[in-house]
Amino acid sequence: MFKNHKKVFVLAALIWPLVIWGAVVGMKTFNWFSGASLTLEVRGYDPRDLLSGHYLQYEVEYGVTVGCGEGNGPAYVYHPGNPGRARLADNPPAGDSNVVYIAGSCQNWRFRAGIERFYVPEEAAQRLDAILRGRKMAASIEVSVRRDGTAQVKDFLLNGKPWRLVLKEEAGG
Repeated sequence: MFKNHKKVFVLAALIWPLVIWGAVVGMKTFNWFSGASLTLEVRGYDPRDLLSGHYLQYEVEYGVTVGCGEGNGPAYVYHPGNPGRARLADNPPAGDSNVVYIAGSCQNWRFRAGIERFYVPEEAAQRLDAILRGRKMAASIEVSVRRDGTAQVKDFLLNGKPWRLVLKEEAGG
């Protein structure tokens, strides 16, 4: 009888990580498709280290004229349909479900929402790095924003085109 319990325990221990992984993938996929889509300009902040560990790191231009003050803590960037009119606030909007806002926090005078880096596959990292260093291209990110303000990067764009398409064009295909 004890052998059967041991087998069940081992089987549960093997399956549980797969269940958790599946839930995370499902949540990310749901966020991807269910949120409002925004395109935000980005700029690199360290030209000597644009690609760090196959993550493209950048500063997001939220369109906010006033940045975070001295305090650190929760903050929200409201986008009323026009990024040029975006504003920073200490609280999420009350009652208006049509307002798109990005939830984040003020950290060392800057607003952070967890969308400040983008994963680049290892095989494309060097080619993308060469393109970014070699030319002046307008860079932006396409972001999916859920109703609770959670933002997720959908794609990295160069001159309005997905980065994969730019690499493909560079290769002549």
